[in-house]
Amino acid sequence: MGNDNSKGRRFQEAARYGQIYCQTDKSAYFGGETVSGRIYLNLFLPYPGNQLFLKLKGREAVHFVQQRQENYHTEENGVRVMKTRHIDELFEERHDVIKMTVPMYTWATLLPGQYTIPFSFMLPGSLPSSFHQEGHRYLANISYRLEAILEPSFKNEPRLKCKQPFVVRQPVKNAAQGHAAEITTKLTSCCCCSKGTNVLTAQFEKNFYAPGETAQVVMKLDNTNSSSDNTRIAFTLKQKLHLSARGRKDDRVLTKVQRDLQGIKAGSASDSNFIAINLPTFQGGDYSQVKTWNMVHHLNNLRESPEILNSATRSKLITSEYFLEVSCPMSGCCVSTPAISTPIEIYYPEFNFAPIVVPQNWHPQEVGCVNVAFGGNVGMNVNVSVPQINVSNQMPGQMTINQQMPGMVVDNQMPNNNQGFNAQISTNMQFPGAQVTITENQQFSQNQQFSQNQQFGQQQNEQFGQNQQFGQQQNQQFGQNQQFGQ
Repeated sequence: MGNDNSKGRRFQEAARYGQIYCQTDKSAYFGGETVSGRIYLNLFLPYPGNQLFLKLKGREAVHFVQQRQENYHTEENGVRVMKTRHIDELFEERHDVIKMTVPMYTWATLLPGQYTIPFSFMLPGSLPSSFHQEGHRYLANISYRLEAILEPSFKNEPRLKCKQPFVVRQPVKNAAQGHAAEITTKLTSCCCCSKGTNVLTAQFEKNFYAPGETAQVVMKLDNTNSSSDNTRIAFTLKQKLHLSARGRKDDRVLTKVQRDLQGIKAGSASDSNFIAINLPTFQGGDYSQVKTWNMVHHLNNLRESPEILNSATRSKLITSEYFLEVSCPMSGCCVSTPAISTPIEIYYPEFNFAPIVVPQNWHPQEVGCVNVAFGGNVGMNVNVSVPQINVSNQMPGQMTINQQMPGMVVDNQMPNNNQGFNAQISTNMQFPGAQVTITENQQFSQNQQFSQNQQFGQQQNEQFGQNQQFGQQQNQQFGQNQQFGQ
């Protein structure tokens, strides 16, 4: 536990004061959903600052390589000749989807001890989905993270901070079950010769899927009024990927998975056919690890794989759209192909946190939930209310004595840094660009006892490294290494 997951330049210097850890209750949220979690603070020494901030950051990044031709002159056997060469040109751009920092809490004096600060905020509904995709000559990423920052009062002192990546999902617009369509196609060959008509109908199961699910369709082709044979019936998942960087566009249409059925002869009709395709599994990626001195070489060595799937998203630099399509290619020269397609949404899946290591005597002082408002620009008002602690009422997320969270590792070597702690919270603290209201005269005393081995967060399935000692300065990694780059 702690700021071990934040590897700042002054990490070792900050670690002597203690540790801070930020954990959301879930790893994935829809836009417009309420994000909740907790900040855990364990101080060994008095910290030279008393202000706790919460930062929400989302960034998209695009890199792709395109070739251009260049003519040049050279001499061969004394003769001046012109030749053409291909030059790889790199286009890349980064853009902050959201970047906001708001004050969360202020202590009059921040003494050694253990603290838990629950928080919640509403995620803006317009954020694009998290995204990571790489293939031959391109890489695109959208990542989000929360940062808990204990800000020092003096510039020469280090920040105590941690980073928590999480997934954002765009809400599905017009979610539907059982979408049906029908199309009548006039068949022509060589642009003018009539081949009659046929009718294609398709009934799609739904318009939203997760990677690894099975997509289903019921279709029928009536080819009785056609003189052209249908060569095959194809059920396909396609992705349209649009990337933009420095004003240059890069568009791709990728076939992810396809299943073919036997075609229908001219003058006949098919029965209602049930077709199912298994969607590919998800492709994850850690953009923060993409650190190369030669990006062109790195992108040229990437390879496209149809066996992986990514999320659908729509942002300033990246548009990823998916379509299920039923098509019926016809025999003959340049004969029209009847086809029906429907757009679908692909969700970015959740990821697992790694196990938290806590001491057996972890007894933090817990304040009321801080409701943070992320929205607007610099100078916005943020109303934060911290209610008084009622020791007789168990705080949300706590467990009774002798209950232990599955996967929690207990360390018996950590001394109790909370003995004799008594602090009073200051009132009506003002911050630039925000207003914070805090209830007066909240007292923390050593007589306030919280149950041992209490559960961190609500319904957590975290996994945060194995056998990591609480208080050690170790590097911790999240599952799937989805830490957003600094």
